[in-house]
Amino acid sequence: MFCFTETEESRTRKSASVKRNDPVDTFCWAIENGIIQGMGDGTLNPAGELTRGQFGLLLERTVKTISI
Repeated sequence: MFCFTETEESRTRKSASVKRNDPVDTFCWAIENGIIQGMGDGTLNPAGELTRGQFGLLLERTVKTISI
């Protein structure tokens, strides 16, 4: 897993940099908010194929999380 707790150094570096939409940050946000929950066996497969049903579930969880 590559979602790590921020250190003081990384927070300082991040605040000094230009705000950007980093895919890793977005992926970690989705995991932390329960939108992405893994493959059922505790693993993640971000490079795998996504079924229509899985996409629908991700979309539903996202909408509920951000309250659209």
